[in-house]
Amino acid sequence: MYGVTLPMYRDALLMYGVTLAMHRVALLMYGVTLAMHRVALLMYGVTLAMHRVALLMRGVTLLMRWLAKIIHDCDRLKFCYGVKIAESLKDSSLQIKALNSLGRTYSQQRQFEAAITYYQQSLNIAQKLENRREEARAFFSASFKCGSIGI
Repeated sequence: MYGVTLPMYRDALLMYGVTLAMHRVALLMYGVTLAMHRVALLMYGVTLAMHRVALLMRGVTLLMRWLAKIIHDCDRLKFCYGVKIAESLKDSSLQIKALNSLGRTYSQQRQFEAAITYYQQSLNIAQKLENRREEARAFFSASFKCGSIGI
């Protein structure tokens, strides 16, 4: 028959089988590579989404700080008007409360020097009235804020 022997034929079939197996492995590896690529794209999408969430959270944080400042400014205005009203009514007790509230508002904004000023004014009025409770409250608040700024 054309000089092909049975062992050569078996070897050729075996090589063909090995070639087919290698082709299948190559296709499998291509499939794994595609799957890994899809995972990488998915992870990139998740990373972009997380970045957008982080930017959104930063925006929310800035908005919350801005709103807190507005609230503190409104409190400050409210208590300033309270002091003016108390002065016009000549109501020293109300004036002490408004001054303490102003001190507390400035303390919350970490403006301790301004807070101490209002607590000191409250303390002066309480001492004139000999109101020991309000005097103690103003003195405690002012001394606590002095400790916060290292005085």
